[in-house]
Amino acid sequence: MTTTYGNSASAALPDTRWRTRDIVVTAVIGVAFGVVFWAWNILYAGVEPVFAFAPPVRDIMYGVWLMPAILAPLVIRKPGAALFAEMVAAGVSALLGSQWSVDTLLSGFMQGAAAELIFAFTLYRSYGVATLVLAATASALAAWVHDWVLYYSDIGPTIQVVRLVVMLISAAVIAAGGSVLLARSLRRTGVLDGFPACPPPSGRAISRAATAARRGPPCTASHSTCRPGRACSLSGQVAPARARSGWHSQG
Repeated sequence: MTTTYGNSASAALPDTRWRTRDIVVTAVIGVAFGVVFWAWNILYAGVEPVFAFAPPVRDIMYGVWLMPAILAPLVIRKPGAALFAEMVAAGVSALLGSQWSVDTLLSGFMQGAAAELIFAFTLYRSYGVATLVLAATASALAAWVHDWVLYYSDIGPTIQVVRLVVMLISAAVIAAGGSVLLARSLRRTGVLDGFPACPPPSGRAISRAATAARRGPPCTASHSTCRPGRACSLSGQVAPARARSGWHSQG
């Protein structure tokens, strides 16, 4: 009996090679969210009077800015996907006229890099909900540090902590949860065929589908054909096959 180790070890490692389609899809995700960022920036500024009673609560909207760093890795599952998508989105947002100008790039880098570190810590093997939430909250933490230093250095620590809690909630619900829902929706359309987020059907699933196809439609009174060896009665009940020769519908 011979035991081999090389093949099993290599099989356990994720495929980290970028294909052309990986690059294109990650770039498309980044560009699409760059446009979303631009619109979200306008909305974020526009709702400021609504949150005048509690300005930190407005950061419940923050999760949208973190989504590329979660959705792209979930779909592509390659090293660098989080940083790549977030930087493309930040660049497009800046080109379209973000009110934060070139700082958008720094913010995008910090958010994408923080999420990337979480996926790297798992060796790019884990993309479950817990990992996505952790990556999203890490991205939010990086954004919180960035904003505190550059924009809110004169704000007291109590309000800063409130901002952090609100941003973490937004990251978990909108960035992580929203990415999962969006990936599922894209998977149903078939656009993710060939990506790890849309794996091919398992052998068991294929076997079940083949068995269902051989059996045909369920036996009901509305069907003119039934499963082999069975016949239908007017009430929709299954009758023995021997009664089929004399069966006919009345009226």
